[in-house]
Amino acid sequence: MSENKLTITAICGSLREGSFNRRVLKAVKELAPKHWEIHHIDLLTIPFYNSDIESQGDPQSVVKFKESIRKADGVLIVTLNTTWEF
Repeated sequence: MSENKLTITAICGSLREGSFNRRVLKAVKELAPKHWEIHHIDLLTIPFYNSDIESQGDPQSVVKFKESIRKADGVLIVTLNTTWEF
């Protein structure tokens, strides 16, 4: 059986380096089917929305972010609520 390559843009919902979300994303990348090509876009590089900046053109990190999503076959957003209430 021949499987087509899928390009997946992955976004981690946490900015903290050692977060549970980042660990889950790392596991997904390791366990994903071989025909998945996963590109992680780090939100650390994306500035807060500011229409003054947008009117001058997108920063390079935003251009890269938009291109990655546009070219992807799918988008994976990893965000988990790890707050447990008892």
